[in-house]
Amino acid sequence: MTGITDFDVIETMPNAATDKYAALVPAELAVLWTDYGLGTFRDGYLRVVNPDDWMRLVRDTHRSFNPLIPIAPVELITALMGPLDRFVSDS
Repeated sequence: MTGITDFDVIETMPNAATDKYAALVPAELAVLWTDYGLGTFRDGYLRVVNPDDWMRLVRDTHRSFNPLIPIAPVELITALMGPLDRFVSDS
C-alpha cells in the first residue's frame, strides 16, 4: 500500500482515534494507521503517532495553527529538545 518496508510497529492505533481524525487527514494516513498502526520507519527518523497523545503540546505551542493535527514528529525535534513526553502530562 504505502511502500514502507521498514515499519517497526509499536502499538495499534485506537479505533476511536482513527475514527476521530480519518476525515481530517489524507486518506493514505488513515490507511497507514489501519494497516500498520503506530510506530517508526526510515531507521526511526519518522514516527507515526496518535494525535491525541500530542494534542496538548500542539495546543500549547502552536496556537496560530488551527486545526493542526500532529501525525509524525521527526526525531530531529527530540534530538534538539530531548524527550518531548516531559512536556506533556496527563493532568
